[in-house]
Amino acid sequence: MGLGVPWDLFVGTSLIFLWLGLIKHKRFGRWWAVPAGLLGGLLIVLNISTFSWPPNTRGLFDIGPAIGVFIIALSVRLLLLGIRMKHISTDNTSW
Repeated sequence: MGLGVPWDLFVGTSLIFLWLGLIKHKRFGRWWAVPAGLLGGLLIVLNISTFSWPPNTRGLFDIGPAIGVFIIALSVRLLLLGIRMKHISTDNTSW
């Protein structure tokens, strides 16, 4: 239990930084940035409000599965963009 809260604060902070990086990106934009920022902020607020216990032990919901689904979706998006970039670069055309 001692490492759960710092880890969640680290993940929440990284999601907020991800929001800042994605907000003006032409391939991601607000559709990807806003959920990252909301999930990161919510994770931090839930963990600080129930410190030193995990939020789900204090009657609040666990935001972890939603963050996991978001990260998987973002990873799939990155993979598809990488495949598309590789395909386009082998055609000798610019994108």
